[in-house]
Amino acid sequence: MTITAKIHRILPGNPKLKAIAEVTLDGEFVIHNVRVVDGNKGLFAAMPRYLDQNGVWRDHCFPVTSQCNAKINEAVIEAYREACYSLQ
Repeated sequence: MTITAKIHRILPGNPKLKAIAEVTLDGEFVIHNVRVVDGNKGLFAAMPRYLDQNGVWRDHCFPVTSQCNAKINEAVIEAYREACYSLQ
């Protein structure tokens, strides 16, 4: 599977939320509003989510395997670092 990521907005004033990205899978499926978050263990990609009727946050979509999750995370973080580097 080919995974590409594009950063749409960098949010420099927010200590945890660093950017908003878009992920494309095999050039055929796009996921908007993927967040780049600075967590306790470093940067990671968080899938778009919504607040349900019970006040619980739920992901709109998510990778089924840990390998897919790692690939998406790697692509998003690499795109974020490249976008930050190009701003310097």
